[in-house]
Amino acid sequence: MCALVKDGGHAGSAHARVLEGSSEAVPGKMGSFTPGSLFASLAVSAVGFGLTSYGKKAARLPHLIVGLVMLVYPFFVPKVVPMLIVAGALLAALWVARWRGL
Repeated sequence: MCALVKDGGHAGSAHARVLEGSSEAVPGKMGSFTPGSLFASLAVSAVGFGLTSYGKKAARLPHLIVGLVMLVYPFFVPKVVPMLIVAGALLAALWVARWRGL
């Protein structure tokens, strides 16, 4: 857990250093995940892993593609709500593809 502390630098600039002990995220950094977003990305990736495994074993291309996308995209979406919206849209698209017989 980290805290963001602003240090004085040159005039008009703010430097930040991270202290241990807080769960605040540093905006704009790859490590800007909160505990909730880490849990959501773990859950979405687990579903993606299951779909990828099923798609590979059953030779189901839609399941394989959706599973691979669900494995990768949580690394690039640090917010929980957009991550879950994208996961829901992908699963809905998979359901439609399955319903149409793909």
